[in-house]
Amino acid sequence: MVSVVDTWAKQSRFVRELRDRALVVRRDVAMVARDLRGTRPPPFHERVASRREAHAQHTLAARSVRVVECVHETDDAVSLVLEDLRGAPFVFRPGQFFTVCVRVRGELVRRAYSASSSALEPSRLRLTVKRVPDGLVSNLLNELHEEAARGSRLELLGPSGDFIPSPSTTPRTLLLVAGGSGITPHLSILHTLLVREPQTRFVLIDGNRKEQDILFRAELDALSRQYPNRIHISYVLESPTDSWGGGVGVLDQATFLKELDRSEIRQGESVEALLCGPDAMMQAVRAALLSRGWDARRIREERFFASHAPRSNERDQSTPHRMTVIHQGISRDIAVLPNQTLLEAGVASGVAMPYSCALGGCGACKVKCVEGNVVMSEPNCLLDKERNDGYVLACVSFAASSVRVELP
Repeated sequence: MVSVVDTWAKQSRFVRELRDRALVVRRDVAMVARDLRGTRPPPFHERVASRREAHAQHTLAARSVRVVECVHETDDAVSLVLEDLRGAPFVFRPGQFFTVCVRVRGELVRRAYSASSSALEPSRLRLTVKRVPDGLVSNLLNELHEEAARGSRLELLGPSGDFIPSPSTTPRTLLLVAGGSGITPHLSILHTLLVREPQTRFVLIDGNRKEQDILFRAELDALSRQYPNRIHISYVLESPTDSWGGGVGVLDQATFLKELDRSEIRQGESVEALLCGPDAMMQAVRAALLSRGWDARRIREERFFASHAPRSNERDQSTPHRMTVIHQGISRDIAVLPNQTLLEAGVASGVAMPYSCALGGCGACKVKCVEGNVVMSEPNCLLDKERNDGYVLACVSFAASSVRVELP
């Protein structure tokens, strides 16, 4: 016969187990949230000094994902649909990017790719990669085939980036201007905000070389049919066929303004412009909008281009250097090995150094160098004022002598 005391003890143990499990779940959720944080711009988003600095991840540990689908969108662009190996959701905001980490010929290489899927469907993530001439990672990923790719594993950092429309609860229009693969973050924005913000309208001007190069044409046209009163799409081609009925020309100032005049943007309405594509295109579009009296603060740009590591004669590749890390008044000395960045050295030594993209394009790993010399990969996203104040990006900085750095 079971006594009352035994029954009470069993119930107490059961309650404690439930409580402990709840604590573990809350801890795991918090860890996932920390792992997925990253709100600084990708390589290389135009940053402004007044923009609120974001918190970022504190380790270089990447999350493991598997490829569940591989879709060749065009001859030189592939979309990879990913799932987290642990089943964790992909929590991101539309317009953000993820950093893909792969080993090519034994070298760890990182590249940033924008999400093209909806942020409202976190169980799977779609990253779209356009082939770049001589691109190590883009060529590798574009050569994957559906059967061979399925089940392949990748490592991801992020999300990162603030190429994100400002939230709105009132009617407004978003002007999205894309060039080539610059349509990728815009597609995520469309998929997400068409559902989340029923009061928001969209005007998309999409420039490409030829009709076969238009990424996500069928998907965009389907959205246009589904939301006929909320999306106006203009395709512009540099080399159209005789049967082409859309816009024609390079997306320069004149061509852009012609398409803008044909759009459904009404005079005086609240409009925010988001530009993503080749640098020359974005400069032309920005200049065109400013010539029409647009407020520069309502024009956002996203730039992706590769940074170049310092030449071997600019940094010592054979001698370790000492780095003194100062945080909240406490100093710690660690060794920076040859060919190791300040961030890699700090994390390897257990220092909780902030970071997000690890590519030199988001500014989350910014530290102040108060003593010694470093060399940085260029270009990167540091502002001139930040450079003048002694700041460096730890993820792309190499010690050229013993250094002292202050963490934020």
